[in-house]
Amino acid sequence: MLSVAKIYNNYPIIFRNCQRQGSGMPCIYIDVMPGWLPLVSELCAALEQVAHAQMADGVTEAELPSVRTIKTKFCQLRCNISGRNIDHFIERYADRAQHICEQCSSDINTKIMERNGTYRLLCEPCGLEFRGGP
Repeated sequence: MLSVAKIYNNYPIIFRNCQRQGSGMPCIYIDVMPGWLPLVSELCAALEQVAHAQMADGVTEAELPSVRTIKTKFCQLRCNISGRNIDHFIERYADRAQHICEQCSSDINTKIMERNGTYRLLCEPCGLEFRGGP
């Protein structure tokens, strides 16, 4: 099963600034529902590939992609990632997220649903569960 910890561990270059000095706690975070973790992992894999290519081209460590946050805000994938020539990756994955259920990763009939002021981008089955049944 994919987890945030696995994502951190699988992409060491883009998460190289992951630990707060001396605390052992991440200073960056990934805060998305489980349905978006595969998409986030794909984005991180693409960025890690870019970082490897940039290192081979002599780009300094400070200019390599570095993740600060990847989160959900207003049912959108929001990324705060520094680095050269990476904006198109972020935009592509943010656009893809608009068609993927935040809970189960389905890309069939997703829509924004609300319950008690909480909004989620969900497919119909997950939306029923979110709303508390039929």
